[in-house]
Amino acid sequence: MTDPLAIQRDAKFTELVMRYLEGQLTQDQADQLREAMAADPDRRQTFVLMCYESRLLAEATAGEVESFKLKAQIDSPSPMLRRSRSVGVFLAAAALIALALTAWFVLSPEPHTPTIDPSKTSSPPVAMLTNLSADAVFAEDRDRMQLGSELTTGPIKLAAGRAQLMFKSTAVVDLAGPCEFEMTGPNRGMLTAGMLEAYVPESARGFTLDLPDGSRIIDLGTKFGIQTQDLEAPRVEVYDGSVRVEVVGGQSQILLAGQAAQLAGGRLTSIGRTNLLVNGDFEPGDPDKPSLPQGWTVSQGDWWLTDGQNHAMADPPTARRGQSYVTASRAAAESGGSRSSAESMLMQTVELSADDLAFAQQDGVKVELHFFYCAADPHDRAGVWIELLDSSGAVIQSMTRDHLETTTEAAWTSGHVSLPLAAGTRSIRVRLQANRRKMNDTNVNFDHVRLSLSAPYVVADRASRPLSDGSQTP
Repeated sequence: MTDPLAIQRDAKFTELVMRYLEGQLTQDQADQLREAMAADPDRRQTFVLMCYESRLLAEATAGEVESFKLKAQIDSPSPMLRRSRSVGVFLAAAALIALALTAWFVLSPEPHTPTIDPSKTSSPPVAMLTNLSADAVFAEDRDRMQLGSELTTGPIKLAAGRAQLMFKSTAVVDLAGPCEFEMTGPNRGMLTAGMLEAYVPESARGFTLDLPDGSRIIDLGTKFGIQTQDLEAPRVEVYDGSVRVEVVGGQSQILLAGQAAQLAGGRLTSIGRTNLLVNGDFEPGDPDKPSLPQGWTVSQGDWWLTDGQNHAMADPPTARRGQSYVTASRAAAESGGSRSSAESMLMQTVELSADDLAFAQQDGVKVELHFFYCAADPHDRAGVWIELLDSSGAVIQSMTRDHLETTTEAAWTSGHVSLPLAAGTRSIRVRLQANRRKMNDTNVNFDHVRLSLSAPYVVADRASRPLSDGSQTP
C-alpha cells in the first residue's frame, strides 16, 4: 500500500486535485486524475480529504475575505452549502458524501459519453443529490430523494426548501422550492418552474439548461441564476463568467458577469446591468459583527442577520439564497430577545458608475428591484421603496410597494418593483421597511434583493449594446 506521506509529496497528483477544486481541470487532466485514483485507494482518500478541507477552509474564511470587498457582492461558490446546527453531524455527512462522490467520480463512465446497455431497463445515473436544507420537501419520489442518492434522468418536484444536485459533468445546480426541474442528461436539464442557480466549472463547460418556451441557456464556464416563477417571463442573471442565451428563431445573445436578460415567448425582450447593490443576499461580512448587514444602513429601528434557526413559526427556517437573511424579528440570536421596533427601515444608496450612465443613454431604460420577502404574521407588513436621486441627493422620482404580506407561513415570496429611469438620475436609493401593528415581535424578513437597469432588447443594436465590463457584445 502506498504511504500517505508519499502521496502528499506527489506534486503532480496534488496539482491535479488543486486544479479540480479551482474548476480549471481540462478533460485530459480529468482523465489523469481519474486514472490516478482508480489505481490507488490512498490517493482516493487524499482526494476526499483535500475536497473536505477545501470546503471547511472556504466556509471558515468566507466572511474574513469578503469583509474587504465593500464594492463586491458577497457570494459563496455554491450558495446551497451552509453550516449545520450540529458540527458532528455535519462532519459525518460531509465525509460520507465526499466518499460517495469520489467513488462516483472515479468509477463511473466518462461523463460526456456514458455507456448505456440497451438490454437493461434502468437508466444510468446522471447526477447525485449532494445537499438538502433542513426544510426540503419533495412532492413525489421521496424515497429516492435521499442525501447521496444517484439520480437518473427524470423530473424533480421540490415543494419547499432547497436541494443541490451534482451532474456527472461536475456541474452543480441549486434548486429553490417550489421548483420543477428535469434532468435530461449528464450535462443538461430543463427548468419548468421556479428558481435555480448553476455553478459550472471548466470541466462541465457547455452545460445546457432548456426552458419550456423553446429557449435555452448554454453555459460558457460560469455561475448563473434563472427564475421562471412569479414573473411575467424567465429572467437570467449571470454572476460570473458568461452564458449564451439561444431563443426561438436562432436569435442568440452572450451575457457576461453582471448582466441579466428577460425572455418572453421564446424571445429576448430586455437586457441589462444587474447586481448593483452591495450584499443583496445579506451575508455576514464581518464574523465579529454578525448582526450588521454589511453594505446597508439601519436608518430606523432594528435589523439583524440570521440563519433562521430557532425562529418563530412565521419566519423562514432557511435563507432564500446563501447562508443568512435579514430580519426585524427579535427571534434573531443577535437581538438578545428585546422587543422589536414597531417600524424599522434598512437602506442603501447606489452611485451610478460611468458604465451605468452610458447604459442609461438608451431608450426605455428602467430601474428594477427584484426581491424575496416573508411577512406571514397578520400583524406585520413589509414595504420597499426605490428613489431616484440627482447629483445633489434630492429625490427626482420614487416608487413604493407597501402592505406586502405573505399568505403562507414561513414561505419566501418574490416581489418586483420598477420605474423608468428619470433624466438626471445619478444615484438610486433602496429602502426596506418592516412595520408591526400589534403584538411585540416584527416578523418581517428579506433576502436576495437585486437592483438592476434594463433596456428593451433590439436585434439591430446588438453590436453596440454596452456590456457590464464596458466592452461590446460579441
